[in-house]
Amino acid sequence: MSIVEQPQAVHKIKMILTFYGKGKGKTSCALGIALRASGHNRSVLFCQFIKSDWQTGEDLAIGKIKNIKHKKFGLGFVRPQDSPRKTREHQEAIREGIVYLKKNANRYDLVILDEILVAITLRLIKTKEVISVIKANSRPDYILTGRPKNKEINDLSDLASRIDKIKHPFDLGVKAKQGIDW
Repeated sequence: MSIVEQPQAVHKIKMILTFYGKGKGKTSCALGIALRASGHNRSVLFCQFIKSDWQTGEDLAIGKIKNIKHKKFGLGFVRPQDSPRKTREHQEAIREGIVYLKKNANRYDLVILDEILVAITLRLIKTKEVISVIKANSRPDYILTGRPKNKEINDLSDLASRIDKIKHPFDLGVKAKQGIDW
């Protein structure tokens, strides 16, 4: 193949990619793939779980790209010690996202479930429910992100990458930086 030839699509089946770990860059990686897919005129659904309606750089950028739809199904950071009422509110937000996915995922070529692994670890949703959504929708490729490792999700995935932290400015007390962290 010469340099000017474009490779032919050889992988027609649904792909599942997972990015997890304590390092920075899981959402950024998913967004990079979304940008790449968008460039090939593929439709993308970018669903954020856990993260609230706080406006980030990705919110502003995605709003400018016509074939990427952005939905948030979260109420912000959640901690294991949160009150049962607050936990229920978070569960309801996640559930709303799952209902949305069941109705709409097959309309897209790529679906990103950002921070879904965190929602699973915090018991806001069960792994089997997430897997059920992925298996029920035959069309889209999926990307799942989040800090914790999930063996069942990794086993289902075609690609699973662990993003490790070597060092981070936050460890030195440096606050999140606009345009880098949000």
